[in-house]
Amino acid sequence: LENNSLTDFSGLVIEMGEGGNGTADRIYTSLKSSLTGMAGSLGQNTATEFGTISGFGLTAPIQYRAKAADGVTVAAALFLQLTDYEDSVTVDAVASPIAAYLYGGEENDTFTVNASASISGIVSVEGQDGSDTLTINGGLSQNNASQGQLTAIGLTGLGMGRNNQVTVHNEGFGVGYNTDNPDYPAAIYYARRNIGETAISSTIENVVVQLGDGVDEFAIDSIYDYGITTVHGGGGGDTITLGTTTSGLYPANNNEIGFINGELHLAGGDDTDLIVIDDTGANEGRTGTLTAAGMTFSGMAPTGKIIFDESDNVTVKLGVYKDTFYVPSSQEGLTTTVDMGAGKDRVYIGTTPGAEDTGTLANLKGVVHIDGNTAEVGDELFLNDQSATSSRTITVTNELEPETTLLSGAKWQYDTTTITTDGEGTVPLTYRRIENTILNIGNHGNTVDLQATQREQATSG
Repeated sequence: LENNSLTDFSGLVIEMGEGGNGTADRIYTSLKSSLTGMAGSLGQNTATEFGTISGFGLTAPIQYRAKAADGVTVAAALFLQLTDYEDSVTVDAVASPIAAYLYGGEENDTFTVNASASISGIVSVEGQDGSDTLTINGGLSQNNASQGQLTAIGLTGLGMGRNNQVTVHNEGFGVGYNTDNPDYPAAIYYARRNIGETAISSTIENVVVQLGDGVDEFAIDSIYDYGITTVHGGGGGDTITLGTTTSGLYPANNNEIGFINGELHLAGGDDTDLIVIDDTGANEGRTGTLTAAGMTFSGMAPTGKIIFDESDNVTVKLGVYKDTFYVPSSQEGLTTTVDMGAGKDRVYIGTTPGAEDTGTLANLKGVVHIDGNTAEVGDELFLNDQSATSSRTITVTNELEPETTLLSGAKWQYDTTTITTDGEGTVPLTYRRIENTILNIGNHGNTVDLQATQREQATSG
C-alpha cells in the first residue's frame, strides 16, 4: 500500500492466511512519497482482535489479522516505511503471530513502544538515516511491579506477552534461543547480530527505557555501541542490575559487565533505587574506576561507560580474581558500595590509574563504602591524600555493627571504620572487613585523629 498518505486505504480490512511452503504472508505499507512528516500508531481493535494502523492521513483505521482457514492463528509480517521527513509512530499492540517492522526515513524519527500485555509479537525498529529515537514505556499507566531485560539488540519483559516465532528471533535478530522451548518472550528490537558473531548493527541513535511506578526489577545484559542508551526508573524503589544473564545474549558469560559496549545513562527516578554493577562472574581480574562523571571497567569496550544521571544507591560487586578499583572522585548525592568479593583485591581512594603515588580526598562528594567481603588475607585499601593543597584534619573512628550469626553458628560483630576529613564539601568514607589499610597524607602540617581502628581478628579474640 503506497501513496502520499494512506488516505485512499481508509477502512481497509486485510485477512492474511497461511503462507504456502512454510512461508508467512506479508503486508507492505509505505509513506515514502509523502511531502511532509506524518504521525500514526499500531494498535488493536479489542472487539474483533484485528490489528490496526491509525493516523498517517487515514480517516478510518486499516485493520489486519493472520488466521488460517480453520481459524488457527498463523505467523505474518507487517512492514511500515515512514516518510523522508520527521515522523512519529506509537506502537500500542502487536498480536503474537505478527512481526511488525518499522522503518524511518532521512530525517529524525521518533518511535514509541508502550510495553504491555497487548504486545505479544515482535516489534522491529530501524531508524535508517537521521538521528532517531526509540522510547520504550514500561507500565506507565499502572503501579504494578514488573520485570524486564535489556540487551544490546532489544528488550523483553515489562508485562509483554509471548509468541512462538523462534525463527524470527534467531534468524532475523541473532538471539540464539533454544528451539525446543514451547514459546518465547515478546521483544522490541532496535539492533541485530548474526548468531555466533560479536558484531551488532543498528540505525537507532537513542534508546530510552522508561520504567513504571511500581517496584521494578530490570536487568541490563549488554549495551550496543552505536548510540546512547538511557534507563529511567520512574516511581517506586527499583532495582536495576547490570551484568550478563543466562537469558541474555551471552549465557556462557554469566554475571559480567564486559558487554557494556556503549554509553549507558542510569536514572533511578523517584523513591530510593538500587543500581547493582555485577561482575562476580568475571574470568580474570578487572580494573575499574568510579568518578563523579561515571564508571568504567577494563572488561568493557573503550566506548563503554556507565553514567549516573540521578542520586541513587550503587553497589559494585567485584569477582573472585585479583581486582583493582579506583575512586578518584564521587558524585554528590550518590551512595556507592564497593563489594570487593573474593581474591586479594586493591582499592585506591583519591587517585587514578597510573598515579598511585598521588591523590586527594577532597573530591569525595558522594558517600563511598568499601567492603572487603571475605576473610582472605591480602585485601588492600589505599586512602591517598598526598596532593592536598592545605593542611587538614583526618579523623579515624570505628564502631561495632549489630550482632550477626556466622555460618558456623557462632555469634559475631563486624565493625565499620569511618574516615572523615575537614575539606569543604567532602563526606565520610567507610570500610569494613579490610586486612590492610594505608592512609597517605600530604605535607601541609596535617592532623590525624586516630580514635579507633578496624578489629580484624579471630572469633577467639
